[in-house]
Amino acid sequence: MRLALTEAGGVETRVARLRALRVGGLRLADLPVALLPDPARRASRAEDGLLPTSLFRFVYFNNAEGFVIFDPRPNR
Repeated sequence: MRLALTEAGGVETRVARLRALRVGGLRLADLPVALLPDPARRASRAEDGLLPTSLFRFVYFNNAEGFVIFDPRPNR
């Protein structure tokens, strides 16, 4: 277990590895992840988790048009 710090405070997390993650045409492999507890067990949450922006050179959000562009870092 590790402690993750956020603006809302700290939370205990479990550390694991994600074998594969696909974002558009980009496939990332063997990524470290932090699993957060969900004490309310809300299966209906809209999000699946957080995507670290450090995986990309830039991330462009166009709120007016409703899309995101990810530019992956080389050698990922």
